[in-house]
Amino acid sequence: EIPLTERSYLSEPLGEDVTIMGPPTLELYYQCSQKFAQFIPWVYEVAPDGEETLISRGYCEGYDEKPWSMSSTGQAVEMQACYHRFHMGSRIKLELSTADLLMTWPVWGFSIILLHHREDAASRLVLPVVPNDY
Repeated sequence: EIPLTERSYLSEPLGEDVTIMGPPTLELYYQCSQKFAQFIPWVYEVAPDGEETLISRGYCEGYDEKPWSMSSTGQAVEMQACYHRFHMGSRIKLELSTADLLMTWPVWGFSIILLHHREDAASRLVLPVVPNDY
């Protein structure tokens, strides 16, 4: 493993089934110590027993001429479209990687990335939720 190349966020257990259909999107607000930043988001369902099921993944590359500037992806980054029903009691996990050596050519060099989640710059995952009867 490469140290500090991923961060995970886990929801509370779901109180009911949640069905999604379409591409999840990711909006990122960040600061990076280098000009280039690379993000590979993964969305999982985590069952009550801890088993993880991959639902969708994506790719995003950011660029800002000035390191440490407040940056964003500029728009929502679409991940792979999917159809999935998250079951009651499961959790939704977002994992953000800065490298995926099997699928994506990495940005070489050490950098520090600060993700923001404050009110005026809220990084977030948006799921295309539809009624459960689909």
